[in-house]
Amino acid sequence: MSPQVNGFIVEAGCFKGGSTTKLSILEKLTNRKRVVFDSFAGLPDPGDDRRDFYTGEYAATLDEVRDNVKQYGELNACEFRKGLFSNTMPLFTEPIVAFIDVDLSSSVRT
Repeated sequence: MSPQVNGFIVEAGCFKGGSTTKLSILEKLTNRKRVVFDSFAGLPDPGDDRRDFYTGEYAATLDEVRDNVKQYGELNACEFRKGLFSNTMPLFTEPIVAFIDVDLSSSVRT
């Protein structure tokens, strides 16, 4: 990504940090910061959104994700925001370039 493009790389949903880990190396090389939003408790109640998902699916703790990024990527290139998207994302007001990896359409709308 061109350094002239202003904004943070925002990752919405990271599970165990596979994409976070790989892309954190790119962020370090391009002097960018990745802001990772995740509940770190798995999916919220999907309600009628998706019947093939269940509450808590794709759970990984923040410590587990940090350890993965530290071992295989660039932890210093990442900032983590713990909580549901509806509670954490509206508070982030910086310009962004988004990386959306969510499972529920309600999460995309947020």
